[in-house]
Amino acid sequence: MSRTANEAEPTAEDIERSGRCLDVASGLAANTIAAYESRLAKLDDWLNSRTLGDETLALYLAWLYAKGLRFSTANQTVCAVKWRALTAGERSPVGPATRRRLIGYRREDARKGRDQVTGLGWKQAEATCRRAEKARTARGCRDAALIGVASDALLRVSEVSALDLSDVSFMKDGSARVTIRRSKTDRDGAGAVQFVGPTNAARLANWIALAQLTEGPLFRPVNRSGCVRTARLGPGSVRAVVVHWGMVAGWSGRISGHSLRVGSAQSLAEHGAGLAQIMKDGRWKTAAVAAQYLASQSASASGTARLRHGRRLLGEEVEKSACRGGGRVLGCLYRELRSVSYGELS
Repeated sequence: MSRTANEAEPTAEDIERSGRCLDVASGLAANTIAAYESRLAKLDDWLNSRTLGDETLALYLAWLYAKGLRFSTANQTVCAVKWRALTAGERSPVGPATRRRLIGYRREDARKGRDQVTGLGWKQAEATCRRAEKARTARGCRDAALIGVASDALLRVSEVSALDLSDVSFMKDGSARVTIRRSKTDRDGAGAVQFVGPTNAARLANWIALAQLTEGPLFRPVNRSGCVRTARLGPGSVRAVVVHWGMVAGWSGRISGHSLRVGSAQSLAEHGAGLAQIMKDGRWKTAAVAAQYLASQSASASGTARLRHGRRLLGEEVEKSACRGGGRVLGCLYRELRSVSYGELS
């Protein structure tokens, strides 16, 4: 008796694809799983058939430190080891030696200081978009839209990569909305809708028209002859776009795919938004993560800066300038933003 389609044995490819689907749904983001697998592959290469135990893992952490790698790499490696043991139903090799060494690693890393990326604020992002548009190519059109959307919506590179055409809605006022289906801080897939201003919405519309998109991935590879591919632009390629145009535009410092997200948070602070508002726009779950990008803005908003030295917030000047120029709408919008106290940054 022959099997029906539902009774047919799944192929190895079917099983692997199903496994990836279940892993994503299990609570770990696909990018996290990929990062864990990468860390484990490097650890296994270093082990060279040696047995992984607590002392061996502690020795590997010392090796990572000697190579100059940051605490985040060591911590992610330990998390990956725990994850592999858990999914395999085995006992975790992480013990007292590893935990003790990880504590020391964190303290030494903190003493060295955080190697924070350079933020590309609103003005820098706009200038970078214009620089990409000057290329007058399909890639330039795509990259200007990508940078503009990521800046306005405070997107991570993985979120930019995951966008589909169906996630974009254009409004009558010229702005747009992009829906983030899932992110590293939204494992259950509740989703979020982010604002894109009219200028960058127009760039996005130009890209959609040029690429003749009707469905599927929003941002796609473009070959040298200007042909738009059907595949999705991966997170690594999104990161490369930001770094490339950031360097072409002449911005100094360490530019990365995170620079637009950091810079937009900093621009929000410079214009008077409080920490609660910034956390909402950037979808940060904890204040500590958002606040680390805002150290200089927090200092300028301190009580000493404002009360002893009479330093005004940049946002207050924006409000006054808007009123002097007849921009009552902008002034009212700013006062509404001020309802979330900037003092939360101090």
